[in-house]
Amino acid sequence: MEVETKSIAILPFDNYISDPEKADYGDIITDQVTTNLSRLKELRVIDWNASRKYRDSEKSYSEIAQELNVSFLLAGSVQISGNNLRANPRLINTHNNDI
Repeated sequence: MEVETKSIAILPFDNYISDPEKADYGDIITDQVTTNLSRLKELRVIDWNASRKYRDSEKSYSEIAQELNVSFLLAGSVQISGNNLRANPRLINTHNNDI
């Protein structure tokens, strides 16, 4: 199967927030990014339910991309610093694992 050049999967963002009441912030950010990117007609975005199974996966980015048939992955983390929520996304070109 040939990979579409304009295809992406958003992997679950790692949550580096110690507050148990904010434990789902990583999932919220991941969901919002997925929803917003899905609005771009020229980009095929993998459904969040298909990507979420890769949380804490030992698979390489190349393996994940091949399984999801995408050319890019978006991975990242969220953390709180003072009163600020910080999201740290990383766009990965899965053909060469460039970040």
